[in-house]
Formats: sequence, structure tokens, C-alpha cells
Amino acid sequence: MDLERLPSGKFAVNSLFFQLVVLAYNMLRVMGGELVSDRRLGLRKATRRRIRTVIQDVMYRCARVVRHARRLLLRIRGPRAWVDAFERIQMRLA
Repeated sequence: MDLERLPSGKFAVNSLFFQLVVLAYNMLRVMGGELVSDRRLGLRKATRRRIRTVIQDVMYRCARVVRHARRLLLRIRGPRAWVDAFERIQMRLA
């Protein structure tokens, strides 16, 4: 996740930074685990799909946070199967 350099010289700031990175990484692992088994995404057939590859696919998806009608929405660009997969994950976590 490109953590070669710490953002600050203060221990408290770096500690908070690492806590946020751990949270983001764990969220990506959960999403990646769900998406590995999803056959509707149109991923190339592979005998073994690595979680790292799926996490990279998730991170490279184009998305935009939109504020509309006092709500925050995440608009995901790409094939409809990816959007449906993200919606299923969100409904499962809600």
C-alpha cells in the first residue's frame, strides 16, 4: 500500500495514520474476498485468483463521491457487474 515513508515526524500522527491504513486494508481484504468468488464480474478465468490482484482491481476502479439530496453517494464507473458487486457488498455490510 506504498507505506515507505511516514507522513509526519510526530508519533501520534503516525500512529493514527497506521490505524487508518489498517482499517482501509482490512476493508479491501473483505471486499476482495467477496469479489474473488463472484463469477459475474467477467474476470479472466484463472485456476487461482490472488487477493492482491483483486484488491488492485478494486483500487483502480474509477469512482466519485457525490453529495445529492443530503446524502453521500459513491458513483462507480465501469461494467455493470462491478457496480452490482459493490452494491451487494454494501447491502451485506449495512
